[in-house]
This record gives sequence, C-alpha cells and structure tokens, in this order.
Amino acid sequence: MSILQHLKQKKSLTQLVVVTNGSVSLEKYVQSLNYITNLTISLHLEQNNKTVDRTIEKIVALTKLKKAWINVNLMVLPKSLTKIKKIIKIFQQNKVKFVLIKIDPPVENVLNKIKKGDTQKILKAEEKYLQNKLDIKTKYHTNLEQRHEEYYTKEELQFIENFEQQNQWKNIKLHQEDKIMEMNTSDLVAKKLNKWQGWQCYIGIDSLYIQHDGTIFRGNCMQGNIIGKIGSNINWPKTPIKCPIEVCVCNADMPIRKVKESKYEYLIHNKKENNV
Repeated sequence: MSILQHLKQKKSLTQLVVVTNGSVSLEKYVQSLNYITNLTISLHLEQNNKTVDRTIEKIVALTKLKKAWINVNLMVLPKSLTKIKKIIKIFQQNKVKFVLIKIDPPVENVLNKIKKGDTQKILKAEEKYLQNKLDIKTKYHTNLEQRHEEYYTKEELQFIENFEQQNQWKNIKLHQEDKIMEMNTSDLVAKKLNKWQGWQCYIGIDSLYIQHDGTIFRGNCMQGNIIGKIGSNINWPKTPIKCPIEVCVCNADMPIRKVKESKYEYLIHNKKENNV
C-alpha cells in the first residue's frame, strides 16, 4: 500500500492501474481504491471452486463500491463452458464490467518444470532466464490460431467469438479504408483482427516493458531487442519498428500506435491528410 501512496503523490500522475489475480484480501483492495483509478482482476478458473467463488464475491463487492473503474478478465479455461455461463450470469446481474479472454496454450514443456527446492535447477534456469523467455515469446506468437483450435473445442471457440462482450469499454481505434472501428482489445482478438505483421509499430515510443531484473524492452512482446537496463545507459527508441510477429496478443501492446503504410501516418499523429 505504501507504493500506491507514494505514486499517488506524483503531480504528473493521471492514471494508476493495477492488474491482479484477485488473491489479495477484500480489505486491501478496498484500501487500494483510495489511490488507484483502475483495477483489473483476472479470474482464473484453474483454481479450486472455493477460491473462485471467493474471488467472484470480492469482484461484486468492489464493483458495488463505485470508487474506481473495476473490470474483469474472465479467463476461459477449456472444458469449463458451463461454469463460465454461470459466472457470466452473476456478473450481468451485478453489473460487473468484464470481457472473455482466451487462454493462450502453454508452450513450455511440462516435464521441464522445476520443483520447489531444487536449487541446482533454479540456478541454471536463472542463468538462461532471459534467453528462455525470449524463446517462449517467439513460440507464443507462432501458429497461435491453429494452437487455439487444438486447445479449445469448436463449441467453446464459437461461444467466445459470438459472445457480445458485456458493458465493454473501448480501448482501441482501428482505421480501415471505408470505416473506423472502436472496440475493446478482447473483442478485437475474438474477431481475429489483431494481425499487424509488417506494420510500423510504436512500441518503445508509446510504451516500455521492464523485466524483474531491470532489463528494458520496447514492449511486452519483447521485439526490437534490449534497449537498456535500469541504472545504466538506455538507448531510447526514436523510430517505430516493423512488426515481425504473426499476431499481437498483449492488451498493453495492442493499443500502441501502428500504421500499415506511410500515407496513413496522419491518422496516428493527429494531423490532417494534406499536411503529411
């Protein structure tokens, strides 16, 4: 809580957003609403029913307080459609803002998972942590659509795609040849519109992604190489990069400015077309 108090004192602060899995006590969440502007809770159904029910209760209670923007990422676990529908009904009855989120299939080999207390493996993993994470990020974006089709049933995918997101908020604008669309990034993913490979992307200019060890990347996708480390020289990006990945899946990276061709740059720079 002291960190939130410190950040709140910054005069330049306009938004203070916290993303959580809902595991903190209701009392602490209520206290945090004195400092934050947005609270996003990801509801994971891999947990036992008692934990899930307790988290739902906290979500409903926090929503009723109306002290900050509360929204939920309802993570759609395969083979849990019946449970998902029950939760949706509860959220609708209590006017909870939520979106359905597809879980991206794991790319790690479960046999390589390190057990708690295995010091030698932990030390080895730390040595290769960054490279391993970069490798996983690359695999994470590869053939994602096909992997989703293997991970979910057709019924589950159809339900996610056709579900009209409830009380959704618009956090992204897309300019197409004949229209402008404003939508939520989760709806964008459901409609398979999150494909900008080859476009110029402004990660590193509109955003930064900092690892736990202070290593800095342009964005959560970790594309464009390391740009520096906290406490040392940072090579601040001045130009966008050409997106190398098949799909953009991070809710932090998707709203970042992107443009397919230079003739459309006026759309992302708030300039008139004849001034380009």
